[in-house]
Amino acid sequence: MWEIIRDPIWQFIGAILALAAIFISIGLYLRQRRRKAMSYEIVSQTPLLSMEEEVKGKLKILFEDEPVQKVHLIVAKIINAGNLPILPTDYQRPLSFGFDNEARVLTAEVIETNPDSLEASIGIEGKKVAFEPTLLNEKDSITLKMLVSQFDGKVTVDGRIIGVKDIRKFTEWPVYFFLASVIGFGLALISLIGIGLSAIGFIPAEIAQVLLFPCFVLGSLLYVIGGLGNREMRKRLRKTFRILRAKSP
Repeated sequence: MWEIIRDPIWQFIGAILALAAIFISIGLYLRQRRRKAMSYEIVSQTPLLSMEEEVKGKLKILFEDEPVQKVHLIVAKIINAGNLPILPTDYQRPLSFGFDNEARVLTAEVIETNPDSLEASIGIEGKKVAFEPTLLNEKDSITLKMLVSQFDGKVTVDGRIIGVKDIRKFTEWPVYFFLASVIGFGLALISLIGIGLSAIGFIPAEIAQVLLFPCFVLGSLLYVIGGLGNREMRKRLRKTFRILRAKSP
């Protein structure tokens, strides 16, 4: 029995399991630690008229009997992305979506709240839409739609909340995908180091063939699968595939 334990293969397997346990512990800690976080998401921004229609004057949009141009329907969302509630008293500066240059906010309204019992109010203040401070518990969200003329494609998010360093773009990454990515990276890294040590004679070549190469492949697959759980990663991959398809003969 003790001879099996002293076998280099089993020692290496033990090292991999220990490393996996460390990464799982780190992942669970990062998931469970108490923190405040506010995120936003631009769900869509759709022009009501195409540029060709506006240039040729085929169609016009009137707002309060005045013609307006470059009108976009923008759907945006704010989310409490942390695991602590954000209280009305936490807002030092109200959260707002703003627009630059000649943009003009025509209309704005809340179209969805999660949960339904969440009360949310917004107001138009010049070139921005501001939220009334309201209680947001973990995973609570508010979705609004805005009609903006002379829209140049840029949306700025502003606000100052106690305990929140900055308001970041929302990227949903489920914990199991995150852990798969972390464990896969660690497994691939330690396997790659082992393969390098095998190449210079520190580890028997048999271990590299039987264990290290399969572990490297498995770790790489876990890392890729974990990355696919990230919304931004999926968007980048789709964009890359579209570029490659456009360049292919």
